[in-house]
Amino acid sequence: MTMTMGKHQQAVPAGRRSRSSWGYSDPQPWTPRMSCASLSPAVGVWLVLGVALCAWMVIIVAQAQPSSEDAVIAAINDLRRNATVKTVEREDDLNCAARRRVHAISPQNCTKDDIAARAAVKACDDDKKDAYELAHCGNDAPVAAWAKNGTIRQQLLNSTYDKIGVARNTMNNTYVYVVILARHD
Repeated sequence: MTMTMGKHQQAVPAGRRSRSSWGYSDPQPWTPRMSCASLSPAVGVWLVLGVALCAWMVIIVAQAQPSSEDAVIAAINDLRRNATVKTVEREDDLNCAARRRVHAISPQNCTKDDIAARAAVKACDDDKKDAYELAHCGNDAPVAAWAKNGTIRQQLLNSTYDKIGVARNTMNNTYVYVVILARHD
């Protein structure tokens, strides 16, 4: 039996190459020489801290950027301020009604329905009697589109409305917005 020895190699039987030589082909599966358990505990601590920092940054950035629903309310209130009309306040019950309605509207049939809006408002809160719905399907700038329409602009600036609910949904890469304006009795 012939044994071969290379520089920095251990003795191996002839016809076989040592694990440290290039091109080693062994029918046994390769296993790493270093496991996670052999890593320094400090490396593990740094990995955990890195993941925690990334998660914290995602939360902070998400809180710093207003939702598109908040942006819609801000744009409507800017429009009302510029017309010297009292701003509207967002209300959870109206958000509930807007969420009900936004899931009932499709991009192919994007029409407002004040009767359905009033029913949704009634289902979420019995306190309001007058409700006006706006629906927008398309780009992410519904207030600009509504402000161009004279009839809708008048409703946005109607001083009897003091509460608002907003919902947004995305269907087939199309934004669907529903705004419900209402007043307390």
